Amino acid sequence: MMSLQQVILAPSWGRRWSEPGVANEALARRISRLVGDRREEFLIFAQWEVADALSAERIVADHVVRHPEFAHYITTKYVLHEMCESLRVHGFYRDFQCFLVTHPLHAERCRDIALGLGIPKKQLYGLECEEVYDLGSIHPWTWSRSSYLAYESVYRFCAQFLPI
Repeated sequence: MMSLQQVILAPSWGRRWSEPGVANEALARRISRLVGDRREEFLIFAQWEVADALSAERIVADHVVRHPEFAHYITTKYVLHEMCESLRVHGFYRDFQCFLVTHPLHAERCRDIALGLGIPKKQLYGLECEEVYDLGSIHPWTWSRSSYLAYESVYRFCAQFLPI
């Protein structure tokens, strides 16, 4: 078991075809500000778009969640599930601080999923990046605040009936 006591979970917000995009770059900057010169104190789990953006901050993620070969799109729930499974493998499911670094509009969903996956509420700290949108993203719900709010309301309605 590693001696680290602080974990960062960083699901992405949108993406361009082959690059992270401005929102994921904002997430990387937020992680960089949190870590500062204490990189060795954190275990960083990032979705690939955020992990790629972290390279501009001279930070390498410890665990990267990528798309499985069969999937063009992966859900936030899938990403956080993979991160939590990796946490268990590293022996981190008790006595750690978990910083969930998200886009402000993505924060509530990410927090709800993380809690549902068993991360204790008292150990979960939400940190948000600045509210930026990316018109170059392949995910239209990340283009603007209004597009995301419309998407999220449909998602939450469907989630009542489907195992999303």
